[in-house]
Amino acid sequence: MFSPSRVTIARHRRGWTKNEPAQAAGLTPRTISGYESGDMEPSDDAIAMLSRVLRFPPTFFHAGDLDEPSQDNASFRALSSMTAVQRHAALAAGALAIDFSRWLDRRFELPAPDLLDLRGADPEAAAETVRRTWAIGEKPIGNLIHLLERSGVRVLTRRAVP
Repeated sequence: MFSPSRVTIARHRRGWTKNEPAQAAGLTPRTISGYESGDMEPSDDAIAMLSRVLRFPPTFFHAGDLDEPSQDNASFRALSSMTAVQRHAALAAGALAIDFSRWLDRRFELPAPDLLDLRGADPEAAAETVRRTWAIGEKPIGNLIHLLERSGVRVLTRRAVP
């Protein structure tokens, strides 16, 4: 079954307005809007063309709906200097990461993250508690990503899209 939200996510992930995939696929922006709103269902040929221009496999557009995280649920370093296109691309990457994480959860039994809730704690006391709990001593942490992954935290990155 065709998923309109996946057209939007794919377009946002590429950093495109509705005009760019429409031109590249030989469609109109109105047609892209119709696909994204669910008012129109693309033919198999249109899906193949969208797949080619957006660089997502055709099966991507037939999986379950995806929701972009809201801007309120995301943290951006420099939100004021981001364009709307950049913000949408980052949020679309977040939607894909959430979908991938759920895929992992369905297929693998992974350990639960070993995290402490230290909200409101003094930063020095929180650091000391984490170092003691995770048995990492007082030396500088060589690779924070490896430390987090070893503690059950999934770390995903957003690669720039050409």
